[in-house]
Amino acid sequence: MQINEFDYKLPLELIAQNPLEKRDDARLMVLDRINKSIEHKKISDLPGILNPNTVLFFNNTLVFPARLYGEISQKKVEILLHQEKSPGKWECLVRPGKRFRVGTKISWPELEGTVIEINEDGSRLIEFSLCGANFTRKIDAIGQVPLPPYIKKSTSRPDQYQTIYAQKRGSVAAPTAGLHFTPDLMKNVVDMQKTKVAIENASVLNKLRTAQSNALSGAFGGSKDPYLTSINYLLSNGTITQEEANQRLLQWQLNRANNPAYKGDVKYSE
Repeated sequence: MQINEFDYKLPLELIAQNPLEKRDDARLMVLDRINKSIEHKKISDLPGILNPNTVLFFNNTLVFPARLYGEISQKKVEILLHQEKSPGKWECLVRPGKRFRVGTKISWPELEGTVIEINEDGSRLIEFSLCGANFTRKIDAIGQVPLPPYIKKSTSRPDQYQTIYAQKRGSVAAPTAGLHFTPDLMKNVVDMQKTKVAIENASVLNKLRTAQSNALSGAFGGSKDPYLTSINYLLSNGTITQEEANQRLLQWQLNRANNPAYKGDVKYSE
């Protein structure tokens, strides 16, 4: 299989440059795998489409203005903050890359960065002259919210690229599917007896996956939790499939997450 087999033509005039004012008016294509049919609906129709007890994961990270336009020797360059490795040191995507040699200085008003390492993937490790709250305030003043490359002439407001449930600063790009949710839609989803769980960030989901993998491999075989023990037993003797075990363990993890009083003996490893 070749990657280009996934290519498809999308006319430029069909790519929206600005989000709708009413977020849940966006179009939604529904694929029915049983009937092999396609329906065209709106995001606001979602509560009537989801099955009862559907689990929805919400990424509540807050997008910050991670795109910076600075200067190297009075020539304009672009930096995208990707991940803070240590106080004041960020892994960054840069353009044009040929100007970002080790030792190169990048300047902004009252801020300077120095390239201290070139990574194998082409990203740069840049040390800034500010860190912590001072750096955050500066970035908020000079940075721009990174938009997808297919957005060429947007006149939207920065808040339109935040989900309504965004809380924890740290994302360099908006979780686009979540942008369509409105307070009314969230309420309707809950009223339709759907279960929702907010994922604070990618590390939380990774921890859940790690715990799930460990449990199913027998690492929790000696657990005092009878439900975990039963999952391992039923899986080992072939009574349930791997997929069924995954579903049962995920539900156990969700119950545990939603019940702060739970005193189980299984801990996430930091």
